[in-house]
Amino acid sequence: MRLAKDLKQGLSLKVLFFSIVRLILEYGSVVWDPYTALGSLQLERVQRKFLRFVNYSLNILCPNHDYAPVSYLLGLSSLAERRRNAGINFLTGLLDGNIDSQSLLSLICFRVPQRATRNNAPFVA
Repeated sequence: MRLAKDLKQGLSLKVLFFSIVRLILEYGSVVWDPYTALGSLQLERVQRKFLRFVNYSLNILCPNHDYAPVSYLLGLSSLAERRRNAGINFLTGLLDGNIDSQSLLSLICFRVPQRATRNNAPFVA
């Protein structure tokens, strides 16, 4: 925020946030994705702090503590949603063979039904 105090355009603030902050927050997120609500909340707090700063810098009208209009204006999705999509892409790449890791692939337990049932879950818990 010290670097961006003189910036008054949303695009430049967004590029600065993407290149410095979000890059660090999402690095290796497939491996360390927090499984508790508290861990996820702590990560989201960083992005909300940025949205609050953008709201103040650009004088965007929005309700108190609701930065959805700012997020929509900048085209930002939540970090939890981005981590979920990264995990899905990693699993898809692993199953398609684009990611070569036999040790990870052997840890996935598939359910192959003998006959058609109502339970369509592809994995065994």
